[in-house]
Amino acid sequence: MMTNLGIWLIVLGSIMGLLNWASGVTALVKRNNTSFIPFLGGLLCMLGIYLYSGTLFKSFWWVALVIDFTLVPAIFISGYQSIKHEK
Repeated sequence: MMTNLGIWLIVLGSIMGLLNWASGVTALVKRNNTSFIPFLGGLLCMLGIYLYSGTLFKSFWWVALVIDFTLVPAIFISGYQSIKHEK
C-alpha cells in the first residue's frame, strides 16, 4: 500500500516539477511572467521517495531538489523573509 502511494507521489511530484521547468524556460525565452508551484512538486516527490519501500531509493531523496528547481530558491527566500520580519 505504501509502495503504491510512494509511486503515485513520485509521479505527481515529478510532473509538477517538470512543468515548473517548462514554465521557467518559457518565461526565460519569451520574457514574460509565469506562475510556478513552489514547494509542492518537490515535497511530493521527496515524500514519495521516502514512502517507497525500497531502501536503495531512500538515499536518493535529493533528486527531488533537481526535478523541481523552485524548491531550493523558495527555501532560501522563505528563510530570508522570516529573518527579515523578525528584526
